[in-house]
Amino acid sequence: MLGVIAVDVVRNIQNERVFIGAAAAASSILAIGTIAQYVIRGAYNHADPFWHLASFFVVVGAASKPVVRVLSWRPLIEVGRASFSIYLVHLPTIAILVRHHVPWYAAGLGGVGAGFIFYHTVERSLLREDRRLAKESYLKRFNPAHTLRTKNIETG
Repeated sequence: MLGVIAVDVVRNIQNERVFIGAAAAASSILAIGTIAQYVIRGAYNHADPFWHLASFFVVVGAASKPVVRVLSWRPLIEVGRASFSIYLVHLPTIAILVRHHVPWYAAGLGGVGAGFIFYHTVERSLLREDRRLAKESYLKRFNPAHTLRTKNIETG
């Protein structure tokens, strides 16, 4: 529900500079409150309203021009493109590295690196092949001249 409200708030911003400053301050206060509760209670509660409100203000603050500029940075775009591969590969890689007594921070970097390698060697080529097959299927379905041409080449 807060996501819908965040979109509405972002669309109706009148004074972006004041609003973004307020959103940053509110998210900082709520994040500190959430961290303090974690330290006091000793456990993370995903249903904690502090966490939801902090996330709401982070999302709203992400609509600002400076944040959009930072998120448009080329290395971050590449991380976004490889994120599914990183998601698939990082945890098993980290588990294997930690089992072999690699420090946790190096294992984490190794997991992300393995995800990038998987993306560049496997996922990208599969995505290219998928696009090629989709285009070929589209041409066969909606372009009779293409279908006749390919049948003549195969039989001819």
